[in-house]
Parts: sequence; C-alpha cells; structure tokens
Amino acid sequence: MKMKRCSKMPQKLWVPLAILALLCLPLTAFAADNGGGAQTKALTLVDCLKTGYDNSQDIKKAAKSVDVAWEGVKQAAGGFFPTLKYSLGYEKDSYNTVNYVPVDKSGTYWTWKEIDSGDQAFSGALTLSWTLYDGGKLTGNLKVAWLDLDSAKEDLRSAKQELTYNIKAYFYALWLAEQQLKVAQASYDNLQQHYEQVKKQFEVEKKAKYDLLKAEVAWKEEEPTLLSAKNSVKTAKLNLATAIGLGKQADVEISYGDAILQIPAQPEMNFQSLLDEAYQQRPEIRQSEQNIKISKWNRVIARAGYLPSLTLSGTSSNEGATSDYKEWDDKTWTLSVGMSGLIFDGPTTLSKIKEAKLNEQIATIKDTQERDTVRKDVQSAIQNIQQYYASVGVNQDNVALDQEALRMTQIKFDAGMATTLDVKDAQLSLDEAGDDYYQEIANYLNALAKLDYVLGKD
Repeated sequence: MKMKRCSKMPQKLWVPLAILALLCLPLTAFAADNGGGAQTKALTLVDCLKTGYDNSQDIKKAAKSVDVAWEGVKQAAGGFFPTLKYSLGYEKDSYNTVNYVPVDKSGTYWTWKEIDSGDQAFSGALTLSWTLYDGGKLTGNLKVAWLDLDSAKEDLRSAKQELTYNIKAYFYALWLAEQQLKVAQASYDNLQQHYEQVKKQFEVEKKAKYDLLKAEVAWKEEEPTLLSAKNSVKTAKLNLATAIGLGKQADVEISYGDAILQIPAQPEMNFQSLLDEAYQQRPEIRQSEQNIKISKWNRVIARAGYLPSLTLSGTSSNEGATSDYKEWDDKTWTLSVGMSGLIFDGPTTLSKIKEAKLNEQIATIKDTQERDTVRKDVQSAIQNIQQYYASVGVNQDNVALDQEALRMTQIKFDAGMATTLDVKDAQLSLDEAGDDYYQEIANYLNALAKLDYVLGKD
C-alpha cells in the first residue's frame, strides 16, 4: 500500500511542477543575460558616448527645459486667438417679481397684464473677446518666447557638448592609467627577473650576498609603484563609469585599437577660420545674440504701454424662471468694439522703457565678453595641440633611447661592469620615459577633444 501510494505522488505533482519549471525559465535566462549586473562587454569610445547620452541627468533636464519653453511659445501664440467664456447665474429674491406688459389699447389707455416672474431667476451667457491691436505686445511676447525656446535648445547642446568632452577625458584617463600600469608591471617583472638572475649567480658564488640583497630590495621597492598604478586604474574606471551613468558597474572595460597611438601629421590650423566657426557654433555665443534680440523685443513691449489697444467683444445671454434652459425666453446679444489707452501712470511705463534699453546695453557688453572668452579658448586649444604634438615625438625618442640604455646596462651587469643600482636607475629612467610618452599622447588626445568643445561641435 505504501509503495503504491508513493508511486502515484509524482503523477499528481507532475503538472504543477512543470508549470513552476516553465515560470522559472525566464528568470534563469534573465539572470544569465545580465550576468548578475557585471559589465562584460568592452566599451569603445563611441559606446561610452552613446551610453552617457542615454543616462545623463543633465541632458534629460535640459530636454525638459526645451519642452517647457515650447509650452511658453504656445501660450504666447494663444494671445492672437479669440477667447470664448461662459457664465451661469442664479438669483433668489425674498419676494415675487411682478412685471406688467401692455396687451391692448381701448381708446386712450392701454390695458396692462400682470405677469408673475416668481422669486427666482436663472441666466446664462457666452462672451467672446478678441484683441485686434495692442501696440505690439502680443507680437513681442511671441518673439521672446521663440527666442527663449532657441536658448533652451542651446542649453541642451551645451549639456551634450560638455558631457562629450568629459567622457572623452575620462576615457583617455583610463587608457593612460592602463598604459602606465603596463609600464609599472613590466618594470616590476624586469627587476624580478634581474633578482632571479642574481640569485642564480649567487648560488654558484659568482655574486656576493650584498648583490643579491640589493637586487631583492630593488625588486620589492617596485611593489608600491605597481599597487599605485593598479589603484589608478580602478579610480579611472570608476570615474568613467560614473560619467556614463554606470556607477553601479564600476569595473568597466574599454576597447581601443593601436590607432590611438598613431598620431597623425599635425593638421594645419588657421586661427581665424576656427574662431569664425566657434562664433557660429558655440552655444554661449548664440545665447548672447539671442539675449540681445530679447532685450530689443522687451523694449518694443515696454513702448507698447503708450499705444492704444483695440478689442472686439460680443455677448449672447438668456434667462428664465426655471432651470430648464429650453424654457428661457429673454434672449439678448451685444457686439462692441472698444479702444483704450494710457494717459498717465506716473514714471512706470517710462521706467520700463529705460530698463529695457539698459538691459539691451548689458546684453551687448556680455556678448563682447563672451566673444573675448571664446577667442582665448580657441587660441589656448591650438597652442596646446601644437605643444603636445611636439612632446609626443620627443618622448617617443626618449623611450627608444632608454630601452637601449637598459639593454646595454644589463649586458654590462652580466659582464661585471655595472651594479644592481645601475640596472635599477636604467629601469627607472625607462619607466619615466614610458609614463611621459603615454601622458603626452593622452594630453594630445585631450587637446583635440578640447578644441572640438571650444568650437561648439556637436
């Protein structure tokens, strides 16, 4: 009996277990696809930029500001349309309202009929109003709203350009940290190999114990440098991951080819042509020009305070003694055109006009200052590119020279003509040359990115 009952249990549970297994499959696949949140794909610079654009809160905020400015344009445009409003009324009196109407005339006198309107009244009306002319206020407000929208778009461009430059800088910083780690690792491995070589010579009594200890100390002294280089890589990864919105995946990997080391021939850079490009593309310059236009339109709006306004209005109303509007029988309508204007308001309107003029002058001054800043930025970017380009070539030659110096020192050491200190000094010189070489390449790449930024390239 027990065996028979046990044999039937799996059959009873088969269907729910199968359903449970099917439900678990998507979760398993999801976990496999996400790898527990670990970053597995090496990101190129293009990948980093795209990811940063998608995750940037600054870009999202700037995009929302564009949407807000667009709503402002709609509101300003709404002033050109007529407005239609309704009103409903109810009145309750403490006594009945009695009206008398003439119904017949017999001889000299009219016969009047008494009509009891009751003690309550219901009414409704539709009112149409349309501004035909206001001295230019509506036009000015619409122009300002369009300029505000353009300015918001420039804020969005600026946020994206700044993020582009920052991501490039962090990408190149990580590349530099990885190259300097390779230099530190190679130095550590080379001094370890030197120690092992001295150890073998010590074992056959070709080197003194002092030489062995000296080689071991030189090797061990490289450990802090190697650890510092590894920490620099971790920090650079964290900075890049944060910049592109992957802060929870700090162990980001980047992908780059050997082309990053192939510095092209120095391009011909014409300062005036680049400056003209910056004046046309920089968001700050565009916004300063927009601010000048906004100030001019604000002056138009202020001057409109002295000009008359012309308004068309119409009203259609009806009322009755009951709440059923179908029984209302007192229809009336009015159509009117009205003109109004300012005679005197003290110094208010005049002050607004003067304020608008002063703001226009301030905007012009700020535009001049902005152009001076852009000129300085372009000049500095060009000078940095020229400087770092020259430094890359010099440091590349230094690396080749120090590599040969280290090789010759090792040969001399094997021949007993050099000490461990000589080998270490040669290795340190090569390390410094390698670090400087990669540093100048990173500086050159950053200078190119900076030039794109100061030119306002999207």
